[in-house]
Amino acid sequence: NHSSPVLQSLIFGVEGRSTQDEHWLQERMQVKQFGFGQSNPTYLLIISNLPHRNDALKVVLRRKPNKIAHPSSHALHREFRVLESLLRYNKQLEQQQQQQQAFDKSVPIPTPYAYCKDETV
Repeated sequence: NHSSPVLQSLIFGVEGRSTQDEHWLQERMQVKQFGFGQSNPTYLLIISNLPHRNDALKVVLRRKPNKIAHPSSHALHREFRVLESLLRYNKQLEQQQQQQQAFDKSVPIPTPYAYCKDETV
């Protein structure tokens, strides 16, 4: 089972679902690959009819390409760390701005949910 606990939690509302749920998920998930501009393949996962959500869950999945020119290229771990850092910055800034009613200086970013080091996933 290569499912991430974070992804399982997003999809099912709980962690620890078994591989028996793969068929259930396949019936509800659409996968669309973005076909422009990314050196790392990027996919939109749309999961509908989830028991704990009224709307479809949309998640962007990025992975390294099958063939890599140089080991340091396509460093998704760095991208993930940068997004996590910006998310922390935005949260700290939000707390400060609530107290000061200041101009919004946050950085618009997607929410990073998980990073998987396992290249077989």
